[in-house]
Amino acid sequence: MQELETEIAQIIKQRRQAMGLSQGQLADGICSQPTISSIEKGNYLPNASMFIELCRRLEISLDHEFLQTSLQFGLQAQFSKHVFNLCKQHQYAEMLEYLDSPAVINGLTNNHDFQVIITITDVPIFE
Repeated sequence: MQELETEIAQIIKQRRQAMGLSQGQLADGICSQPTISSIEKGNYLPNASMFIELCRRLEISLDHEFLQTSLQFGLQAQFSKHVFNLCKQHQYAEMLEYLDSPAVINGLTNNHDFQVIITITDVPIFE
């Protein structure tokens, strides 16, 4: 299991159980129950659209604190603040331009960082 898959698996499973939802109830209208099972086992990383819908159903706010503490950006704190602020202000073109900048790309040091960037770049499409 990869780090990001593990982190998302724990977040989804813990929140679902805390809300008293079955995997089927969580999945209803979003994906299949087996997909939720795979996510919770860390075997499947949901795309941004599915992740956003699951977070909405689980009443998980995708705010700055969540991005910094729950997904644990390996990148610098200033990076996550800047990206969060651009996203919050719906400045998606600027956010994508920033994420594509040499400074950001050259700062990616591990698979987790790359996974985070790929996940973030999907957000403007589904917001």
